Amino acid sequence: MDALGLATVDVLAHSAGTLTAQEFALRHPTRVRRLVLVTPAGRLAREPDEGELTALRARLDRRPDAAAAAAAGAARWGYGSWSDAARAHHAAGARHPVPPDWLRPAFYAAVAGEPERVARLHTLRTPLLAVAGSHDGIAGTAPARLLAGCCPAARATVLPGCGHWPWADDPATFRTVVTDFLATPTAR
Repeated sequence: MDALGLATVDVLAHSAGTLTAQEFALRHPTRVRRLVLVTPAGRLAREPDEGELTALRARLDRRPDAAAAAAAGAARWGYGSWSDAARAHHAAGARHPVPPDWLRPAFYAAVAGEPERVARLHTLRTPLLAVAGSHDGIAGTAPARLLAGCCPAARATVLPGCGHWPWADDPATFRTVVTDFLATPTAR
């Protein structure tokens, strides 16, 4: 930020990256103007509602396009539908290397070791938008709702028909929700 000459920034993060973004906002509350957390992992680590995920995954597995998505090696429950946009997103992501097996448990273990984060989130005054997809069989909607419930300046928005990558499932709605939030004047 300093190298760019920026006093404040808007921060947008996705999935597990939302945990890092939360910590940045907590450590630098006057430097983050707005915080957009897309299909967040939760407040501390992965905090999905297992009952919600079980029901959602069963429903997603009954979709007519479920077999085609699975055959393509896609994240089985990651997309709202196996549309042209989802296939293109999946194909683009396939070029990226898969993280090593040790990374995921190490990342979440380090974050989960900070239970005081929830108490700190109650003090966060940065406007926060937690975006969930109604068809997100990876995280569900619970993590977004948990964040909105513990941050005073937060709200959760659930995008209908979207999965873990809402910008791939419904780019127009995703763009509108995020840009409207970023354009709203702050009252801090």
